[in-house]
Amino acid sequence: MRLADELRSLQSCLASKEGALAETERALAKAQADLVQITVNYRESSVAADTQHVELVALRAQAEALKGQIENYEMEPLKLQDRLCHKTAEVESLNNQLVEERRRAQQLSAYTSELDRQLIVYKTEAEILGRRVEELTVRLDEQGRFLADYEFISDRLRNGAHATWADAENRHRVATEGIRAETA
Repeated sequence: MRLADELRSLQSCLASKEGALAETERALAKAQADLVQITVNYRESSVAADTQHVELVALRAQAEALKGQIENYEMEPLKLQDRLCHKTAEVESLNNQLVEERRRAQQLSAYTSELDRQLIVYKTEAEILGRRVEELTVRLDEQGRFLADYEFISDRLRNGAHATWADAENRHRVATEGIRAETA
């Protein structure tokens, strides 16, 4: 009996240990399931963290690029102000040149007006001198004709005088020869 009691006690102990073992196996299965879930969650969290890290790096790079753009935008008004000052100075210089050119244009206009007036005077004088030249040309033509007539008459008189002189010389020679012949 003792053995039977011991056996029962052992069976009861075994049954309770089997129940505890089954309970432990269930707890272990639950713990394994929880571990699997935790591992899945960890992997998902790790992927999400990696994704977030990549996004964070991308956002930091984008923030740096935007910071550079902001610095450029902050510099742009200074550059524009400098350019505006330069262009303003250029415009003032061009305005001064324009004023000077207008002054010179007025001087040239006055000079041109004076030259136009002098040109009119010279044209008038040239017309008067042209008429005087025409008058002198007419007079010269008249005197040329008179000179030609005079030369013609002079040539005729010269020819007549030569003929008369030759005739007188011939008569003189004939007379001289006649006197010599008489004297001889």
